[in-house]
Amino acid sequence: MSAYPASPQLSPAYVSRSAEAEKCSRCAAFPGKLYGRPLPAYDDNASLEQTRHLLFHEPCVVCSDTLNDTLCSECRHMRLGHIIRCWSNESSRPEIDLLFGTVGNVQTRSPECTVCRRLAVLSTLSTAVEESDMVVASIINVEESDSIRILVDADFWFHLYFQRPGTPLFTTLSSRFLSRLFIGLNHVPDEGTLAFLQRPSADVNWETVRSWLKECHIQHTNIYRLATPQPQPAGLRVIDVTRGCIMFAPQNCKYAALSYVWGRPTRPGLRATTCNITDLEVEGRLFETFLPATIQDAMTACTKLGIPYLWVDRLCIVQDNSHEKHHQIRAMGAIYSNSYVTLVALGGCNIDYGLPGVSDRKRKVPFASSTQGICLVQMHSSYGEVIETSVWNTRGWTYQEAALSSNLLMFSDTGVFYECGHRAGIRDEDNSMRDCCAEERMFDMSFSQTPNDHAAVKRYAEILDGYTTRKFTFESDILQALSGVLHSQYGRDFYCGLPFRVFDTAIRWTTRDGKYYRRIARDGNAFPSWSWSSVRGPIHIPLPRLFRSFTAPMAIWAKLPRHLDMHCTVQVISPRPIMNTDGQTWNGRPGIPGLAMAIAWREGCFSGQLPGALRNKNTWKEEEEHMSKSWRSLGHLVQDAHGLDYHNTQSLANKLTQGFREPASRPGRIIAYTQSLRLRCACAGDPGDYVMLQTDAGDMIGCLDAKSMDLDNWAHKSEQYFDVLALSVGYEVAADLEHTGLCKSGLADNIEHLCWKDKSGDFLTWGQRDRNADICILYLNLMVVNTKEGVSRRVGLGYAFLKTWVMAKPQFNTFILE
Repeated sequence: MSAYPASPQLSPAYVSRSAEAEKCSRCAAFPGKLYGRPLPAYDDNASLEQTRHLLFHEPCVVCSDTLNDTLCSECRHMRLGHIIRCWSNESSRPEIDLLFGTVGNVQTRSPECTVCRRLAVLSTLSTAVEESDMVVASIINVEESDSIRILVDADFWFHLYFQRPGTPLFTTLSSRFLSRLFIGLNHVPDEGTLAFLQRPSADVNWETVRSWLKECHIQHTNIYRLATPQPQPAGLRVIDVTRGCIMFAPQNCKYAALSYVWGRPTRPGLRATTCNITDLEVEGRLFETFLPATIQDAMTACTKLGIPYLWVDRLCIVQDNSHEKHHQIRAMGAIYSNSYVTLVALGGCNIDYGLPGVSDRKRKVPFASSTQGICLVQMHSSYGEVIETSVWNTRGWTYQEAALSSNLLMFSDTGVFYECGHRAGIRDEDNSMRDCCAEERMFDMSFSQTPNDHAAVKRYAEILDGYTTRKFTFESDILQALSGVLHSQYGRDFYCGLPFRVFDTAIRWTTRDGKYYRRIARDGNAFPSWSWSSVRGPIHIPLPRLFRSFTAPMAIWAKLPRHLDMHCTVQVISPRPIMNTDGQTWNGRPGIPGLAMAIAWREGCFSGQLPGALRNKNTWKEEEEHMSKSWRSLGHLVQDAHGLDYHNTQSLANKLTQGFREPASRPGRIIAYTQSLRLRCACAGDPGDYVMLQTDAGDMIGCLDAKSMDLDNWAHKSEQYFDVLALSVGYEVAADLEHTGLCKSGLADNIEHLCWKDKSGDFLTWGQRDRNADICILYLNLMVVNTKEGVSRRVGLGYAFLKTWVMAKPQFNTFILE
């Protein structure tokens, strides 16, 4: 029969039988929109009435005995089995959506109804589902050519989702937490068939997993055989899984690394210490000692995979030897990247859970249920959902363990996944019963050097975006747990979580939500106010715009070694020294970045001696020609503008420290040498809008970025005086300033007054220099600090126009920040 009546003309038989449908309050409750989507247009109401009758009231000999299940009145009226098996068993019929009411309705009916009971259980599997969400099921025929029909002989798809009022349907359907996908059969299968559908099996298919590793190793050995692995860290220990003891790792040995969540185990776990390490090196000792299930299973997995050694941090690093622990943590990049594979414990919330499918802990079988003569079997969660819903993915230390690993073998409750850093996609033991099986990798494990500063900032922002959302048992681990990633990417050139290469951008970090919850430093750790590590929560790094990404550092940042001596030298963090071998050149021509530097230098914003050719105004073209001849690149220009002589270390130390050497050498402190002003912070209204930076005379110089400061504690700081430091100079198109604090504050009311002209009277413009070109405004990035007893702490960030800044006559000063 057809899904919809071929004609609105009704037969006498239908008229007599449809009286029941006409009186049915449940049918009448959804006029014209019986399903989740509108029915096709009808010539009159009769067609809609006839469709209601066919679905919910037409007697059916085939399905008459399937309503013997315990059903509530709503599900008995719906006749789910009949709709799927009889009404929708035609290739021409459209997708149909059935509404079961709200989650709260379903939960209320669940004690008396088998269907509602199962729907209620499914609604509790995610905390994202709310009681007011509508429970909707889309029923879609499986095409003859669909692989799911070939693999498991499925008849239809049953897509259950929880539709939130006011939320677009696409958002709901694409959510990992608001939808569930089932395959459906038009009959109830026997036990053997059901077991076949509920796969993968309870135990790991080791033959399949071994084939992944073997294939991957052969391919990458051929492709990357000329690549040099990172040197094996000195003193690296491993577990010999055959002999059951800890030993020093043989050179270039084949080992697996374990990534896990310690959590809250049921009993104290074994760890290596200076007192027991000798005993743990005795053959067989680990077989005689209680080990948490995850470590035991990891040793078993190594044996099954033919890997002789296993690295586990708790047992392979002597935990109470601070020197060794620090060295090994810094070497995490080499430890994980050199491992043959990293075993990831995705299941559970602590070390006692084990690796599902390896020994005692069996994998979970998919949810299956039969009702009214049909059977539904839930597809396993997608790889992405398995990762995102795992406790492992929320923990701080596991971020760098995954990011530094070349290959990840991930043990979950629904199967084993393999993610290789050198190939697209992921491997799955049996992806025929998994939702969205062909997925991209979740972890970007490529840590090659980025080619330019724009890409370097973007990479750093991505690292912090993925890392700072995670949780720590000990908040003081925040920097240690990222040191391996930073060391792999930047070598030794980072300080308190900020890489030297992108320091001038990284120093302008803010929190994503505008909240600034301070991190408490313990056990000698330093979380200085100028570092993002000083606060808890997700961190935002300002990404440079693709074509207007220029900012030049106005501050010289430096640090001193912790232990001072007569030959102590200062280490300049930014600007970084440029060697003649760096290969830096102008990108075609100096352009606005070069011109902005020349203007700022001429206006006294840099401490280096100004060359004679820049003392007087020229045309923009003449300025560019001179810079192209005098400096090889913008970096060389910046270096000379600061007057930095990196070879004269004593001169640098004298210039930057000015008698503050001892206090500046303390952990977490940093030196900033730059122009500054002493200004008052004044709220014009709501501090969430903008905060003005004013002189004693009330002249407005700039404004604070409301997202960069702790507004909850701002009230007692208003009207106070602070030191305002110049961080960097940049440019913006005048038209793009409309919604910024600089514009709202009134500082941009006279745009022409803020513009720069050459000796011919032409404005500095972006793009082609003609009448229609966009005028460029030069601005400064600022940091507001509170200075007490010679030491400063960050309060927030701000902005000022370059012209307004220089008119206030700032002075060069040295600041020690902590």
